[in-house]
Amino acid sequence: MRKGHRVFALGLLILGAAASAASAAVLSGRVTDERGQGIAGVDLDFYVVSTGREEKPSGDTTDINGFYSVILPPEIYDVYFTPPLGAAL
Repeated sequence: MRKGHRVFALGLLILGAAASAASAAVLSGRVTDERGQGIAGVDLDFYVVSTGREEKPSGDTTDINGFYSVILPPEIYDVYFTPPLGAAL
């Protein structure tokens, strides 16, 4: 992996509000640095654990304050966070 380019992984279980009516769930959060400051431009990639299939929701990049919000089908995901190019993270 190149210096200055790290990918962080996080496994998540996304559950819908009600099993019978749930076809999607909202995952939102904030990516911060060690000082608690939001990191803009972080790319999030979501892979279904059981199949390895990548989900490509809209809104999968953090905003200027480090926040993101995506809609995903209920599954268990591996989530990869990739900082913007040139970021010293």
